[in-house]
Amino acid sequence: MKKKPARKKPAKKRPAKKKAARKRSTRPSVRNHTAIEPAVLLIVSGCRRSDLVAGLVDKLGVDPRDVEAVLLEARRRITLAADYDRDEEIGTAKKCLEDLYNRSITANDLKTALASRRESNKLMDLYQSATPGPGNDHQEDAQTVRDELDQVRRHLEPLGLAPAGTAVAELARLAVARLLTT
Repeated sequence: MKKKPARKKPAKKRPAKKKAARKRSTRPSVRNHTAIEPAVLLIVSGCRRSDLVAGLVDKLGVDPRDVEAVLLEARRRITLAADYDRDEEIGTAKKCLEDLYNRSITANDLKTALASRRESNKLMDLYQSATPGPGNDHQEDAQTVRDELDQVRRHLEPLGLAPAGTAVAELARLAVARLLTT
């Protein structure tokens, strides 16, 4: 005769532990604070921590008790933006360049404004590629460039900026310098 396996007694249920009630803050969440985006811009532009804290409290009216939370959220957003995703990276770079452009225009620093706009245009791939692609005839491209340079020379030489025969690049530089000084 086979022995029947002994029946196990059902385990006694333990009373559920009561979860400790978490004390909820009556202050609103910092994730939607209006000072986070300016804090991100200040951090990205290299602002020192002491200046950053002072600016948040004095100029943006952040409660001193919320400063750390705002900075943590700003750093969290920067970290998320830095997580490699091409679209996000381009967006972050574009935002930084726009900020630099606006600051340089406000400070009347046209050289920096032009450089930031040029970099922004490169970032957005607004310039035609100089490398020949499939189906491009290199001879035709070179001729087109020569024709365009001759046309630029015909427009700039009559302005009398430099003696005849001056390089087109120098004529263009002189024309831009005159525009910036007038």
